[in-house]
Amino acid sequence: RKSLEGSLSRLGCDTIPIYQLHWPDGKTPLSDSIGIMEELRTEGKIQSLGVCNLNIDELTTCQNTANISTIQLPFSLAERQNEECMKRATAQKTDTLVYNAIAHGLFSGKIDRSSKFTGTDMRSRIKLFKGDEFDRVLNITDRIRVISEKIGKSCAQVAINYLLSLNHVGVVIVGTKKP
Repeated sequence: RKSLEGSLSRLGCDTIPIYQLHWPDGKTPLSDSIGIMEELRTEGKIQSLGVCNLNIDELTTCQNTANISTIQLPFSLAERQNEECMKRATAQKTDTLVYNAIAHGLFSGKIDRSSKFTGTDMRSRIKLFKGDEFDRVLNITDRIRVISEKIGKSCAQVAINYLLSLNHVGVVIVGTKKP
């Protein structure tokens, strides 16, 4: 409630179109957090509720407490572990938003087996960029590159377009390192 009130004040508006619970704190029961968000929706301060980074059971808990409009999850050709949750959400008329669609830049077409990530680059700490996992994902990148060259589109466009072709993907959120 305090966070929402602060957001409304900073934005200078009376309602927020969609308000998402991004990372549950692990202490507060989800039903309590979503219950407060539902109260705020009933008060007209939120139009729609969303959740992020939840598994199927957690999503079900939230859906039993309120009408959940969206779920946002990491999902790409390299990381498909949330696919069943997304399919369930779609079947229950909850829109899906996916992030990390180009796998921290792996599907940009600019990273290859000689690429190194050091220092503060977060990719130096991510499993996708280490050992056999890095090789697995670069093999996917190689296949994307073949399609990319064949159709005259960038590797990123191919990876994103594939995700958008799936019935259980509603929106793809793409981040960039540069404008």
